[in-house]
Amino acid sequence: MTCVIDSLDERGTKKARQHRNRTALGKNQRIVLQAVEAAGGRMPRTNLAHKLKGEGMARNRVQESIAALIESGVLLTCNDRDPAEVSLP
Repeated sequence: MTCVIDSLDERGTKKARQHRNRTALGKNQRIVLQAVEAAGGRMPRTNLAHKLKGEGMARNRVQESIAALIESGVLLTCNDRDPAEVSLP
């Protein structure tokens, strides 16, 4: 016997996926997310990187954490702006 689940609510599915992704965040990813939330949910990516480096996060960890959050859908990129921004969905 096989069971297949079909989602009728795309927004609900996306919200559940984001919640799951947020619960599995690493320490640096949580710090990045908190910084974006504190900035009102949107922040120029360069400002975010400078802020985190100023708080002692290693440069490579800043970039890795931001990239992982974007890949998982927890953060969105707004590359059509100058400077490019990251934002919460």
